[in-house]
Amino acid sequence: MDFLSLAQQRSSCRNFDQARPVPRDLIDKVMEAGRLAPSGKNTQPWHFYVITNSDKIKEMGKAMEPGLLKDVPKLAGVAAEKGVTNLVFYDAPVIINISMHKTHSIDTRQMDIGLTLQNMIMMAEALGLVTLPVYNPKWYGEKIIVETCKIPEDEEFMITLCLGYEDPAKPRTKRPRKELAKISTYIDL
Repeated sequence: MDFLSLAQQRSSCRNFDQARPVPRDLIDKVMEAGRLAPSGKNTQPWHFYVITNSDKIKEMGKAMEPGLLKDVPKLAGVAAEKGVTNLVFYDAPVIINISMHKTHSIDTRQMDIGLTLQNMIMMAEALGLVTLPVYNPKWYGEKIIVETCKIPEDEEFMITLCLGYEDPAKPRTKRPRKELAKISTYIDL
């Protein structure tokens, strides 16, 4: 499949197949794609912390849910609608917590995380896996992530990537994308 077709196929998943574990070699391939991402001045400032223990993932998510539901109460309905027990990680069998070295330039920090994350998301899609990047743990559970993953003080937790297989009984719904003509302008000088 060419890259554009892969990009058109990809969408975030909130319905993971809990009965189907992700083999470690596929998790490693996803991280390898992230490792190969470009970064400002080739600093490669990221570190990946992988959790595959479903009980630990649920425990972490449950600890973060009160703050999330306080700020976004309508998510309680989403949980019921989707049939998920964990509103933070959507019952994903794997979460990859991504941190960044604090010494890294603040100017390129978001870009570098975005680049590594996009590589990981597209590799997962190419491998038949689905993903959901979630920023909520940064707001509602950074301390939980840092303590669980034992992230050292010279790193800052940035974002979590949920990873797994799509639940075949609840396929993803593709949200419409804006047309290219509405988001692009050619400047002929």
